[in-house]
Amino acid sequence: MTFGEKIKALRKGKYISQDEMAALCQVSRKTIQNWEAGNTRPKNKETYKTLSKEFGRDVSWFKDDDIGFWGYNEIYHQTGKKAEQVLDRIEQLFKSGSMTADEQLLFIDRFLQIY
Repeated sequence: MTFGEKIKALRKGKYISQDEMAALCQVSRKTIQNWEAGNTRPKNKETYKTLSKEFGRDVSWFKDDDIGFWGYNEIYHQTGKKAEQVLDRIEQLFKSGSMTADEQLLFIDRFLQIY
């Protein structure tokens, strides 16, 4: 996912207009449009710090196009194997057949409530 795709998705997810994003980053609306179109990227490292603080993402997440929107690389680096172990246990639970279809749906509903 490109830098432009990331900031556009984050901006829209927080219902921030391009004008508001421009004010936040102390740039013009045209600059935001160019970022989102993939024409340019921020030149100032302070801009990356501002985006990082505003959206709760690591600066490297904005700079690295190989990290997807959800930042799986970042998540696994921060949590180590714990997240992977939890997912493995959930997979085993579903595959074991010990849960009815209704119980599986309740589990998924609860997971979505937590998320």
